Amino acid sequence: MNKFNIRRKFDDGYVGCPTVTDCDGIVNPDVIVTTDKKIVIHFDYPLNNPVDFTFTSKKGFTRAEFYKCICKGYKQIYATEDRDVGKTGNIQGILNRATSRGRYGIWGHHIEDLVIEGITKRNNKYYLSIGS
Repeated sequence: MNKFNIRRKFDDGYVGCPTVTDCDGIVNPDVIVTTDKKIVIHFDYPLNNPVDFTFTSKKGFTRAEFYKCICKGYKQIYATEDRDVGKTGNIQGILNRATSRGRYGIWGHHIEDLVIEGITKRNNKYYLSIGS
């Protein structure tokens, strides 16, 4: 099992978990995190219907490139869901996203709420620890 983190340095100097929508400020962006030329990332939170996406690179993936793959995957998921079923509003009385009835069944969180807490490789697939 292989684990690594992606951290972001914020303008005020704080280092923490980056969101899945902002690719700036990654700590050690040029470090190679895998020499695999093809990676499969499993996206399952906050989805009722998880999905795997495959990404390719000629030389392996740096921390920044891996992060961009995660961002691209989530942006694709949310955009596809919005195209399929329209914009989903909030749960009545709170700011959490209502469950959508598209192919992914996004629930509870808008894309801007999601942060990357960690990444684990098991059986040639990368699993994300996503918080909100």
